Amino acid sequence: MTAERNSSVDGQVEVRVVHSVDRMLSPETVEQIYAAASAQAPLSEPAVVATMYAGLYARARAAPGLAMAIAVDEGSPVGFAYGHDWSWGEQTDAWSTQLRERLGDNAAQRIAGSYAVELLAVLPAASGMGVGRRLLEELVDTAKSDTAWLQTTDVDSPARRLYRRAGWRTLGHGPDAPNGSPGLVLMHERTPTTDS
Repeated sequence: MTAERNSSVDGQVEVRVVHSVDRMLSPETVEQIYAAASAQAPLSEPAVVATMYAGLYARARAAPGLAMAIAVDEGSPVGFAYGHDWSWGEQTDAWSTQLRERLGDNAAQRIAGSYAVELLAVLPAASGMGVGRRLLEELVDTAKSDTAWLQTTDVDSPARRLYRRAGWRTLGHGPDAPNGSPGLVLMHERTPTTDS
């Protein structure tokens, strides 16, 4: 198991990555942060979407390779990202089946054995400070796989702009997002480092 890691953003917001479920945020806290982050335009999502994502997170807490990056400012969480190892053989739910169908076999095989970033959210008060980027980087850096993927809404949003700036590329469309539009599946491949 990878050790817990800590870092800071601009010396104020601390980002830590945890692998133990008892050190992760509760589903209720995930719901609160996501609800606040997604209530504003352009997403303008109703609170029921945050409740749905909190339920998905509660079920994902048993997933292999689960990790959560948590941003904390003055002792309170202001953002998070979580993910887990991805194996098509373990994904038998309707959403995963639709994901595979919409991506097609070639694209679906590109994320086999990868790391799935399930959700990222930052409170509005902490947005624009690089917190989202740091959460994403720290989470993906802990993954065993050099390939990571995520699904976001196919609308121009701060999250989508963050992913693009961080080098995530479009793989295809996945299941519909909560707004009814097809979800946009993005992929990132870590560049191997060479030791001198």
